[in-house]
Amino acid sequence: MGNCTSGEQTEHQPGGTSSDSCIRDSDVDDGPDGCHVPSSSTDNPTNMQLTSPFIKDGHGTEDKPIKFSEIEDMLSTGDLAVLYRGENRIPHFAVFVRHSSCNSSNFPLLLLKGKTKPLSFEKFNPHVSRDAHTVSATTRIFYGDYRKAAVHRLNTTKKFDCQEIMEMIKDLATISFSEKEIVAVEEASTPEERSAILCTFMVAHFYKHIGELEEDLHSVTPNNLICKLPLSEPAYIKLPKVKKGPIASGDPPFLTKIVNGIMPPPEITTVPFNSIANQLQTGDLVLFSGATSSGALIKLFDHSQFSHVGLVLKFEYVSKLLLWEASTNKAGLVDISSGKVRQGVELLPLTRKIFSGWYDRVAIRRLTGIDSEKRAQMYEELLAFRKEVQGRPYEQDTIELILSSIDVQDKYMSFLRNTEEDLSSLFCSELVAEAYKRMGLLGSGKLSNTYTPDDFTSDNDLKLNFGTLEPETYIELKFDFKIGFERQSSVW
Repeated sequence: MGNCTSGEQTEHQPGGTSSDSCIRDSDVDDGPDGCHVPSSSTDNPTNMQLTSPFIKDGHGTEDKPIKFSEIEDMLSTGDLAVLYRGENRIPHFAVFVRHSSCNSSNFPLLLLKGKTKPLSFEKFNPHVSRDAHTVSATTRIFYGDYRKAAVHRLNTTKKFDCQEIMEMIKDLATISFSEKEIVAVEEASTPEERSAILCTFMVAHFYKHIGELEEDLHSVTPNNLICKLPLSEPAYIKLPKVKKGPIASGDPPFLTKIVNGIMPPPEITTVPFNSIANQLQTGDLVLFSGATSSGALIKLFDHSQFSHVGLVLKFEYVSKLLLWEASTNKAGLVDISSGKVRQGVELLPLTRKIFSGWYDRVAIRRLTGIDSEKRAQMYEELLAFRKEVQGRPYEQDTIELILSSIDVQDKYMSFLRNTEEDLSSLFCSELVAEAYKRMGLLGSGKLSNTYTPDDFTSDNDLKLNFGTLEPETYIELKFDFKIGFERQSSVW
């Protein structure tokens, strides 16, 4: 693949003064060559190879981390993310890929990641493909259960072709493990260290392919990778704290208990999410029963077991399933489209939403019976609609929100119905209904702002123009408080 320097390209803007020495850190064990990963930008920043272009007015240091949204547009292919999980001193590495130059407006910035889950000695198989795939940058940084994240600028004047980089990433997965790599992985002392070593080798292969790593691959370790690359000092990213839901703490609100007493939830059979994840496709429905006071009121008012609904989205080049929704975002989750915590139309990792601890019941209805050609058309229509409403706020008209849940049958009470559509702000079922209309699944006879989450359950006869919505499959929601809420709800 060479240096990937043809076609439409992205270019780095290096800056600062170069130096041959790397920062040293007493908190991290020395590698065999005495060089290791920095854990703080305050140890001795003048020894780094570059002054970071991301650190301004004292912001971007470990003590004053910077918002990712403020630097996201400045990042380029080849820049390095260094991610620390829990109490682990050995980081995981990931490489930024500027995907917008591939004519992609969905996720302009990706991260190439390797093995991140702890890997036991018994489960390491050197005869299978390497773990090398891309996720949206915001998904990896904000939903990987990391306690600290830093970004290093790659100091290069090279230009990288996006399409060639993406093809090269596919090739990385097919590179066989060398004997030295196998020995290094097998000799790792912990499952966490083993996954970090695998991740480091994958990233090293990337830099070797683009001509930025001159040394032998087998000399690279998690402790010295940064020292072997032309990188800036680290700029630290602000990571929002997780807001644990009532289910995660094991004590749902009093009003939820009252509503469950008035309308006892039906008996259900649940399945592990992983058992159906590979079957999910864009357009599948996800129904949520909110374990909050507002969720309880919605269920009571609408005579339904569900208070929220969203859509599954599955994108090329992004390995994780996503949920597209409009919500008040009580969990404080980061919208991966904007990199911000916000209310309204947002895109989230599906597993993080399901296991956020804010819902006591989650069900999925698969959209089936549609051929691949029709699905491709639906996909394009959905992406166009997503671009149209991306970033719009949650429903601003309280009256419209209330009237949406009133099922008016009496002709003398018809004045209570919503009679006009306004997409300037949206609530959950309005977004889903309008999306289904844009994809051709629903007709225009009923306004999108008159739909409720209950309309999308199998208890109601939702007439589709084509395709079939399967009955609800309920997801098993179990929280192991011994391993910690963040770890079990992360998107490793």
